[in-house]
Amino acid sequence: MASDKDIKIIEMDSDKDHVQMLIECKPQHYMPNIVKAFKGVSAKEMR
Repeated sequence: MASDKDIKIIEMDSDKDHVQMLIECKPQHYMPNIVKAFKGVSAKEMR
């Protein structure tokens, strides 16, 4: 999903109930939409 939207994941770390990501994206990307997209993809994978 990240490569489709021209987003680069620089670092990622996780714990039991959360994930931390350092990403690089263009200024015109709206952060809430990026978060929503990542959450949607990960929820589908977990089901």
